[in-house]
Amino acid sequence: MEITPEILIEQFGEDLINDIRKSLKDKGVTFGGGQESKLAAQLRFDIRYTSKGISFQLFMPDYGKFVNDGRGPGGVSEEGRLNIAEWGRRKGYIEPFRQKDLIRREERQKQNSGETMLLR
Repeated sequence: MEITPEILIEQFGEDLINDIRKSLKDKGVTFGGGQESKLAAQLRFDIRYTSKGISFQLFMPDYGKFVNDGRGPGGVSEEGRLNIAEWGRRKGYIEPFRQKDLIRREERQKQNSGETMLLR
């Protein structure tokens, strides 16, 4: 089988998408129980052959920049807070955080009053 430029570019696109998806998964960017994230599922590429040459474009949702770079400081709307809370529950972050916060509050109460209040 002859390896043509078209085959090489198509393989490059598929390898690039697979590498990005693996990188996202390695960084913990998953949906719920570890399945592929919505961002990873929306990755795609387009190859165009014209008289001037070959054009390769990689497409991903605009929010991919924030997954990679972070959103930076700023206010969060009530809807955003609810979305973050839902994300935290899906990822399993809420309960460990709640437990650590409870222990921290109990230790502070003990320091302030000399006794321990067990809230568990």
